[in-house]
Amino acid sequence: MDPPPSDALLKALELLFALSALNKLGEKIAEFPLDPMLSKMIVASEKYKFSDGVISTAAMLSIVSRAAL
Repeated sequence: MDPPPSDALLKALELLFALSALNKLGEKIAEFPLDPMLSKMIVASEKYKFSDGVISTAAMLSIVSRAAL
């Protein structure tokens, strides 16, 4: 298996840095099989006690983004 292109790795690191996810938050985000932004949205929703609505929204957005592929 070939390693990922260096520009793809750099973009991934930039995104995780922008999400402040190069720490324990990133470990939680990695547990979700979703885009990192959607995963962070779900993890952050716990703080505001609104997980149900956010999980539904993330599910809809993930379907839309996969359909666009």
